[in-house]
Amino acid sequence: MAIRFLLNGEAQVVEADPTVTLLDWLREARRLTGTKEGCNEGDCGACTVMVTDQGGARALNACILFLPQLDGKAVRTVEGIAGADGTLHPVQQAMIDHHGSQCGFCTPGFVVSMATAHLNGRTDHDDQLAGNLCRCTGYAPIIRAAEAAADAPVPAWMHEDLAALSDAPAAETPFIPRTSDNLAEWYAANPEATLIAGATDVGLWVTKGLRDLSPVAFLNQCEDLKGIVANQETICVGAMTTLAEFGAFIADRHPSLAEMIRRYGSVQVRNAATIGGNIANGSPIGDSPPALIALGATLHLRERGGPGAACRWRSSLSITASRTGRRGSSSRPSVFRSSPTRYGSTNCRNGSIRTFLPSAVRSTSWSTGAPSPPCASPLAAWGGRRNAPPVWRRP
Repeated sequence: MAIRFLLNGEAQVVEADPTVTLLDWLREARRLTGTKEGCNEGDCGACTVMVTDQGGARALNACILFLPQLDGKAVRTVEGIAGADGTLHPVQQAMIDHHGSQCGFCTPGFVVSMATAHLNGRTDHDDQLAGNLCRCTGYAPIIRAAEAAADAPVPAWMHEDLAALSDAPAAETPFIPRTSDNLAEWYAANPEATLIAGATDVGLWVTKGLRDLSPVAFLNQCEDLKGIVANQETICVGAMTTLAEFGAFIADRHPSLAEMIRRYGSVQVRNAATIGGNIANGSPIGDSPPALIALGATLHLRERGGPGAACRWRSSLSITASRTGRRGSSSRPSVFRSSPTRYGSTNCRNGSIRTFLPSAVRSTSWSTGAPSPPCASPLAAWGGRRNAPPVWRRP
């Protein structure tokens, strides 16, 4: 499949296996070796890159980022942080001035994380750099460098990626559906497929487990599975909403839940991981299901009953009932089947919370015959505090 994206401002058209990681491609195909391989599982941050789309710039781990997830986006590696004329970015100069590098192996990842935070106006440096590990400095000089660069103006070249992106979506491929209906049609023909959301867990199936996941579909461009909508009684959260987006939204409604999400992985992980995928993969270390179970959350599943049957939303299934053990989930026999959970939504009736969430990483079934869930679109619902106005928000 052809994947189109910008790399340090230059257009790329890449033909590659869908489970080739950005890190491997950068180092082996492009010889851009500034992006380092440390843990190869999204823990150390040495491979951090900046990815920009119409939603803004995010720091992500290249080691568990598959190339198709970049379709239509812009990537900036450490080689692209300085200006074209060699002018250093303020965070690079600050790292020099404050002796923020010793052995240097972690430095590229720190620089990209710092540059992304600087572009986004973030000054919570401890949080923004929590996903980058250093064995030499003790972190103090790195934090001093981040603080020193915080008030410097953002270099003009750091705004070029967003300006260069086209508003028109890239051509749809079987691997990258743009809507849940497109996904349903493709999944009907590929019932044993692996559906990939943020790949923060599935990525390790490739980098550590060396598994062949084919056929695969990447859900990160299914726009109707994203977003958060709230009214006075319900908050609807799309299953492809990232944990970073969900945490920012929920902070003033349920601060303790937002604090739990802040401790989930790192900025790089939260920028990629989705609420739907966190439920769907049935991971024994998934952080959101315990909170959702405590809130009495239920899932609404989309399944298909038989060949030719229309897809529909099944009314509800508790998260507890959906989990059958380590990485296990329950689902009715259906035409489409893979493994863990599916398209979901969550409902809670304990006075303050009502949840509903759709879709996931590695879906299994879709359903037939029921009306759409309580939200206007296939989003997920979470009962927020009363008098919360309708809202759509990105962090």
